Amino acid sequence: MVIAVERDFFYGMSFALHWREFAKADEGAARQNRDPIHSDTPTRRPSELLHVVQLQREASMKTLFGTMFGSALLVASASGALAAGGYLQASSEEDQIVKEPNKPQLVTMASTDAAKGIKNNKGVVVLDQTGTYFTIVGVQVGSRGGTGLVRLWFQTNGKDVDNSNCEQMVPTPDFTTVMISQGVGEYKKGDKVNAMISGSASGIGLVYKKPAGEPAVPSVIFSAWKID
Repeated sequence: MVIAVERDFFYGMSFALHWREFAKADEGAARQNRDPIHSDTPTRRPSELLHVVQLQREASMKTLFGTMFGSALLVASASGALAAGGYLQASSEEDQIVKEPNKPQLVTMASTDAAKGIKNNKGVVVLDQTGTYFTIVGVQVGSRGGTGLVRLWFQTNGKDVDNSNCEQMVPTPDFTTVMISQGVGEYKKGDKVNAMISGSASGIGLVYKKPAGEPAVPSVIFSAWKID
């Protein structure tokens, strides 16, 4: 992300500049000790020179660590600003099996697991602020007796999102795997985001499972959060 790159660049440059100043101070003190004839300052005893070097090192290190601390505060402040955006996690505890071959259908989500600002309306996600969002949907692809190809993609305001489609073959009725589509995009307040699926045959799609003594395996997990 651009903000992260700028923070890292600032931090790295500040560290490098002050480390260079620290090195110069060390070098200057050493040169003064080696060449007292050409020095503008009176010649000092070794114990005095050692004390001067120590003072120069302490001053440089204070500046260095002061810059590092300031950079850390800047990173923490920027991270806090990013964390202030809305977020959502929603999921589904239902099978979503293809009803008609090659006909797109809405991915539904009845459960809102966590949310701040962003709303989930049975699978249609409503964004509460204008900005940049990261969205990701993971589905448990499987079969309820059929075989074939399952596809998954995003829509924004009812229109397919370019280059968001992915596909997974279900070769046998007992086959299952996870498929993911994700993206970053600019959105306006009130925009609606949802996922769609299609299948090459009936009897395949998204499957739910509840293992005994373990958490459920949702057919869908959807997450979105504002990053800028």
